[in-house]
Amino acid sequence: MIKLLGEKSVFAAFLFCYCLLILIYPNYLSISYYEATIFYFDSGYLGIIVRLFCSIFGQNDYGLRSFFIFTFFASLILFYRVSLDVVKRIEDARLATILFCLLPASGLSALLVMKSSVVIFMTLLFIYLHKRGRSWLSFAVLALSSVLDGAFAILFLSLIFYAVHKKDNWLIIVSIALFGISMTIFGFDTGGKPQSFFLDTLGIYLLIFSPFLFFYFVFAIYKIKPEDRPIGWYISFWALVFSLILSFRQKIMLYDFAPFVVLAIPFMVRTFFASYRIRIGKNKRVYKIGFIVLVSSLFLSFLISFFNRPLYMLIDDKSKHFAYKYHVAKELALKLKSIGATECTVLDQEMALRLRFYGINRGSDYIVGQKPLKNSKKVSIVYSNSKVADFYVTKVNTF
Repeated sequence: MIKLLGEKSVFAAFLFCYCLLILIYPNYLSISYYEATIFYFDSGYLGIIVRLFCSIFGQNDYGLRSFFIFTFFASLILFYRVSLDVVKRIEDARLATILFCLLPASGLSALLVMKSSVVIFMTLLFIYLHKRGRSWLSFAVLALSSVLDGAFAILFLSLIFYAVHKKDNWLIIVSIALFGISMTIFGFDTGGKPQSFFLDTLGIYLLIFSPFLFFYFVFAIYKIKPEDRPIGWYISFWALVFSLILSFRQKIMLYDFAPFVVLAIPFMVRTFFASYRIRIGKNKRVYKIGFIVLVSSLFLSFLISFFNRPLYMLIDDKSKHFAYKYHVAKELALKLKSIGATECTVLDQEMALRLRFYGINRGSDYIVGQKPLKNSKKVSIVYSNSKVADFYVTKVNTF
């Protein structure tokens, strides 16, 4: 299985199927309330981007998510090229890219309106340019990052440690200056009562990586010798360390840190093969079994993440489904349009904003809620033969 996943034909077939799935999947998503607030109210770069792309591709889920999909595809190319600089063989880089695709965090960054896709792309672009000696272009990427999002402050801190180790004075100066600019523009939240969220943060990392991969990530990061630690190692390592340290005091926004941590995949692959290839015969069996367990768990979590609608059949309270906030709204909007209810008073204000994206505007012709009123018409949303939600539509007496 190890050799098979590194073959060119398997790699090409996997990428084709994976990218096709990413392109098709927006049809099965609805805009969430968080995404709707970005679309309508966010004046930052995320809001500007989604409004621009919706004006080009239409106000629908494809228009909403197209930028993040394209950015993710560009990140895959960069990730593969950066992996080639870390691992020893081209088949190892292919395997690292497959593992990166299978991470639950990767699929989320490709499909959801969130900063992670941008953070991953900009970081990979910097690493790629820096590795090839294009210092001024890499510094330009860092400068743009410093005014784009506060999450890049973690990148600048990591680069300070790397630059000090490599005695790169220019990078030290640039990193300190850009960290100061980032802090000036975006600040850092230190308010609130100190409270430990360490276990919560650790639990989220286990979900992002899968438990097996996360523990191997910690082991791989530790095993790499100081003289063999490239710039990507410092970025992943210090992002993890900072997130865990800060979580002892406050709840952190893990999407500020996770995009940097997931870039450690090539180091895991490198560490694995460094041990695997020096073993012979039966001594390789433990590594093969561990690899099969790891990849199988990733494939399972990947399948659950994407093909999650049948899970509604197993859950009594459908709203507890992990993807519920990205479901229902689009189907409800279509059913409301089919009965001519395009001007509605939606009692759930969050759902009202989501429906507005699909053309259900605020009005007084109909009332939409989840409790029946006199002469209400029941509208049900069904996934995989399982009723997910019931809504009641009441025409207001206009006489």
